[in-house]
Amino acid sequence: MATSTPAKQPVVKKFAFDTVFEENGAVHEGPNSTAHRASTDTHIEMMKAAAYEQGMADARAELENKSEDTQANLLQKLLATTQTLMSAADQNARASQQTATEIAHKIAMTLAPAMIKREPVAEVKAVIADCLQHLHREPHLAVRVSESALEETRPYVEKMAHECGIEERVLLLADPSLGDSDCKVEWSEGGVSRSQNEIEEEITLIINRYLDALSPTGAA
Repeated sequence: MATSTPAKQPVVKKFAFDTVFEENGAVHEGPNSTAHRASTDTHIEMMKAAAYEQGMADARAELENKSEDTQANLLQKLLATTQTLMSAADQNARASQQTATEIAHKIAMTLAPAMIKREPVAEVKAVIADCLQHLHREPHLAVRVSESALEETRPYVEKMAHECGIEERVLLLADPSLGDSDCKVEWSEGGVSRSQNEIEEEITLIINRYLDALSPTGAA
């Protein structure tokens, strides 16, 4: 006896209204179709990603601007601090130089008399040599030294006068008013003198001139 197989029921697909039929006969997927929803979701994700990247870029730019501002402010502070330190160091250097110069002045004022006492005629010889070399055209030159320096100075004056060709025009005299290291050279229209006091005054003048150069007003 043959057995009959029941016929399969046809699958009924519910119409989802996701197909659009245009009047001109065109057919396309509607807004509720799966393809359309997938396309829309992809577009939304792309927009989200773009917005995220833009937000990150704006945030980075703001941070960079703040960083640049911070660096600029920091640089200005560093420059100001450096200038302050340099100014302080410069003032300290000037103070150190001034102190050293004052010490040198005291040493020079102490050594000058000692050196003159040790070689009292050395300065006399230097003045005489300078005068004889520059005044050799003068008809007469009178060289005055202290009585104690007369004999020691005589050979030197005679030698210098001979070398300049004016030995007969130079007169060496002793002057009791002069100190051991003092001397005077006189000629018809003038004269020059050198004494320990003048040496000390010259040292003081040089030191004071140097100290004035060290001061801010003198250096300006």
